[in-house]
Amino acid sequence: MLFNKKNKITNIIAGTAIVAAVTGVILYAYLDDDANERVRGMINREKVKAYVKHTLNGSDHLVNMVNDLSDEEVNTLIGIANKTKATQSHMSEGFKQIINRAKELADDAGEKVNNLF
Repeated sequence: MLFNKKNKITNIIAGTAIVAAVTGVILYAYLDDDANERVRGMINREKVKAYVKHTLNGSDHLVNMVNDLSDEEVNTLIGIANKTKATQSHMSEGFKQIINRAKELADDAGEKVNNLF
């Protein structure tokens, strides 16, 4: 029975230590500006890799070249990707409006032709 209580206490202490260590690492990464920038840089680099691979249909060699880019170059590519998405959104809305207007004009012309005959 004593051995069983020791195991429980040891497990509780080990679990608490693990939670404290993980919390410490998370707080360090969140509060330390340098660590925060490194984490943000890694995330942006992975975003650029995904953008090159999927959106630009890049080869593995091209995707691996992203590792050779500086953080500033990676951030520039992220900015380009964000602007491209925004532009595509605006363009698709504009095309939808043009298509809807063309349909309306075709319907109006069809009605006028029907009214003539």
